[in-house]
Amino acid sequence: MKYLIVSTLFLLTSCGLLPSKFDNVEYSKLIELHVASSTPVVGDDWCRSADLNRLQYLSNQLKVYSNYRLNKNIASIYNEIDKLVIELKDRENPSPAYCKIKRKNISKVTENAIKVFGKRGS
Repeated sequence: MKYLIVSTLFLLTSCGLLPSKFDNVEYSKLIELHVASSTPVVGDDWCRSADLNRLQYLSNQLKVYSNYRLNKNIASIYNEIDKLVIELKDRENPSPAYCKIKRKNISKVTENAIKVFGKRGS
């Protein structure tokens, strides 16, 4: 699943379908989501409910925000990221290893998006 999302992101960017206009609000939210997915807030608890709720909130913000913009390709990327977050959040009694792996996958996808989308601000 993660390879599908990463390849989709790169496919969209290589086709030149991203807008040239930089959106600092969107970019800031993307960075927040990346940071939140990268590291647990407390100790080594990758499954902490408050952290997962924050991931879902940030992901949902990006999804809703992008749905009302002109570029549907970016909206589809955020929808895919949101699906990863929902899979993690809705998992019943996930193991710490599952949470860590899933959050690292979300972190990699958001990092790739940050690299690509950040070039619009240059």
